[in-house]
Amino acid sequence: MPLEWFTQWVVGPGQSTLDGLPTWTPAARVLLQWSQFLSPYQLNPLGLNPLRDLLLAHLDFERLRRDCPLRLHLAATHALTGRLRLFEAHELSVEVALASACLPTLQQAVVIDGEPYWDGGYAANPALFPLVDEDGPRDVLIVMLSAMRHPELPTSAEAIRERAAEVAFNASFLREARLIGEATARAQRAWLPWLRPGSLDRRLSRLRWHLIDAQDDLAHLPAQTKLLPHQAFLQRLQQLGRARAQGWLAGAGRSLGRAGSVDLGTVFG
Repeated sequence: MPLEWFTQWVVGPGQSTLDGLPTWTPAARVLLQWSQFLSPYQLNPLGLNPLRDLLLAHLDFERLRRDCPLRLHLAATHALTGRLRLFEAHELSVEVALASACLPTLQQAVVIDGEPYWDGGYAANPALFPLVDEDGPRDVLIVMLSAMRHPELPTSAEAIRERAAEVAFNASFLREARLIGEATARAQRAWLPWLRPGSLDRRLSRLRWHLIDAQDDLAHLPAQTKLLPHQAFLQRLQQLGRARAQGWLAGAGRSLGRAGSVDLGTVFG
């Protein structure tokens, strides 16, 4: 399925809300309703995924495996056990990228080495523990792509369902961030933790945590916008993200390399 055709079929020309946000076409809404009763193995038996062509057109996975300059991890959830699988740079492939974004109600599980995987958000969204490493960074910057608080309580059946799914997706990250925040605070209060090479307290005590969130920009957005491949809207998000990052660099970002600018236990506790 060509990506351009898929985008027009999902969003369509002129399909937007009054405030300029994209919305579903009637055909896409019907498909979403069907997805509540039929699996992707029934709705899409050939397993067509336009994201595959997009990834192959813009990413050189062979070069990433060979020359990636970053300690890159992609998370996927093993569909049979629910366990987290972290793929490292030398394991990257288009299948790994698709697995890390596989929503099981809309897409068939991605099979890697004979094992089925779903979106990593079910097990870790994302995983923070790889950063707590003896050879890891001293400054860790978390960029929140979901609002940490919504302005109102959902009351319609659809809104409640969407909020419940978002809560389930964010739960693992919030729990891990809170636990690491509490452990970091204890380590920094410990007696000379840096004199214990290899200890968890030593690793945690040296970490400086930072956070960029987009609460004001994201809290009002409906959950459906996370699934819409709408170019103008994505460009708008890019501009908002750039502006938010520049504002953070001019403010809290000045503490980089010297001190942390956020207390994880306070923010995520």
